[in-house]
Amino acid sequence: MSTIKDQKINQVLRIAKSEKSRVPSLFYDQDVSLIRFVVSVLEPFALLTDEWQSDDVTSSLVIVGLVQALTSLSSIEVDQDLDAKELLSEFKKTLHQRVVDRFGTAQSRGRCVTVDVFNDHCASYILATLLDPRFKSVPFQGKFEFAAPNGLVNAETAVDLLRGELDHLKSKGNDDIQVINATASNTGVHPVQIELRVTSETAESVESPDGEPSSKRKRPLLQFITEMIEKSGNEHNQNQTDELEEYFRMNYLDASVFTMVWCCIRRDLRYMIFYFGIILNTFVLHLCDAFKVTLYEHVNYEGAKREINVFRCHNLLDISFNDHASSIIIPECVVLYDDPCCQGASTTLQNSTDNLDTNIDFNDRVTSISPCEDYFSPAPHQIHETWPGHGQIMTKVAEGLDTVIYYNDEIDRKGLRFQSEFLRKSWGYVKNVYGSFGPERSRLFAFFHANIHSSNHGCSYLQSYFDVSADCRNMLDFAGMNKSSWSNPLSGTAELDEIAHGLAHIVEWSSKGYHGSPSFHLWGDNPWSEIFTYDLYNALGLEQDKERWFDTVQVRKYDFPKKNTYWFSDWFFPIYKHYGGAQLLNEYFELLANHFPKKESGWEYVRDMNIGEFVHFFSGAAKINLKRYALEAFNWGDAEEWELYQAKITFPAVKYAD
Repeated sequence: MSTIKDQKINQVLRIAKSEKSRVPSLFYDQDVSLIRFVVSVLEPFALLTDEWQSDDVTSSLVIVGLVQALTSLSSIEVDQDLDAKELLSEFKKTLHQRVVDRFGTAQSRGRCVTVDVFNDHCASYILATLLDPRFKSVPFQGKFEFAAPNGLVNAETAVDLLRGELDHLKSKGNDDIQVINATASNTGVHPVQIELRVTSETAESVESPDGEPSSKRKRPLLQFITEMIEKSGNEHNQNQTDELEEYFRMNYLDASVFTMVWCCIRRDLRYMIFYFGIILNTFVLHLCDAFKVTLYEHVNYEGAKREINVFRCHNLLDISFNDHASSIIIPECVVLYDDPCCQGASTTLQNSTDNLDTNIDFNDRVTSISPCEDYFSPAPHQIHETWPGHGQIMTKVAEGLDTVIYYNDEIDRKGLRFQSEFLRKSWGYVKNVYGSFGPERSRLFAFFHANIHSSNHGCSYLQSYFDVSADCRNMLDFAGMNKSSWSNPLSGTAELDEIAHGLAHIVEWSSKGYHGSPSFHLWGDNPWSEIFTYDLYNALGLEQDKERWFDTVQVRKYDFPKKNTYWFSDWFFPIYKHYGGAQLLNEYFELLANHFPKKESGWEYVRDMNIGEFVHFFSGAAKINLKRYALEAFNWGDAEEWELYQAKITFPAVKYAD
């Protein structure tokens, strides 16, 4: 039996053995092979443990996770050249049996209670798996064999369980269904959200958030789910009830994105998913089914016509029918709007055929149209950039309830995890502090490019749900100079600051349901984003980035509104520090929304503000007169004093202590 020469562990042992007598002997080839075998046997269960204890796990992953781990265990062969081959075979067999005993039998042993998750003794796990649109009945179709005491319930039995629960739910009557629906609505969302942390395309090369390579991603659960669906195809039981037939007929959700959203489920099954979603901590969100609306150029359904499938806000500018419609046929409730992106004056029509010149007074006025209820549409798989300086076809690589990420073909996807995590957390914080940013859960669409020179593409581009060019979505678009752009961890980088900068401008230009920035001509492109970014890094616990950013911006000076103005160090940071932090920033936009003048349309600010009005509104947000800070920050003079005096007269509802 020979030792492994030049092995680092043996080098360490030799040094230690010369100093201490109780150090183990050197490792031999057989020892290393044995250790590697034990690690390979235990690794699937270590990975499964990580999956199950994560924050975003759902009960639907219990059966699939066990199937994956046990299948992996069964595929591992014992090296017949090892001296301990019999012992290792017994170890593998015993481990398999203990896992099956723990999760495949239902019994009580003193304090230890086990459940059979593979059969109807614990139907909740079976139902959760069926109701997960990534794999539905695939785990029960007999393609994955392992020695559970009673085997794994087959697909027919599993679907029968689901059908039985659905029938039972229907039998409760409308009162119980209304209670279930109300309870589900209290979760803050309405279809199935399943969060996955790593995409299948990057699972092999993904790094941990701190930049260290992950050594425990050789066969993650996500990859197993993808392989499982590929083996199965789109099989389904042809004998289900109508609701189940519709559900099983639809394609599986792609397991290669971080968060998936399921839609288009008929009413009764949707109630059932609400019901089990409450029990199993699975989020449920209703997506609006598309329906056809027919618009006619003249009354009485004559002249040119346009047909559109309505499932979200649609601009008639896109079909060259803006301000042209005089009659309409609709099968569902819709809202007609006088302005683009479903803004301005509106009228609601319910299941009707109408001439828009009688009673409604909307003849030749319709500019956009939406469903009546809250709506949420799946993000397109690809989007062709049509905004200024941009023109590539972008492909969706990650979709969540609140953020969607698109890449061009050149980008290296190693950075997707970092971008997705930062966008999800930062946009969630923005909505929590500043409120809603449009319909469809105020989703944010982010576009990232590589190998695109800024002169050809533009450094960055942002739009909000008020903008037709962004198809009425909140949007950030970033260029990348080379293939490695956006492929590394974001911490400490200009890329992180660039994303935060874009978020700051979305807040500035579209918060509180109004479009425009009365302050922009005063503070320009950067000063507002400086305090916003500092607050964001502070809220997300990014201490190093917060300190780095503070050191950078505290010495910046600008030539507006006066020469040598230190916006951050003399104005924003002192009032932020002493008068409420993020609450102060949000209250400023609240006061603008409530008191600053708007256009006749009602959703856009009508003019810019002067420096006196600016100090007046921020004083209202701070609940105290901030002129003493303005004296130093803005080179205050008689003209500014007069503007502040007039602001107090013009906006008396903005109050604060002198």
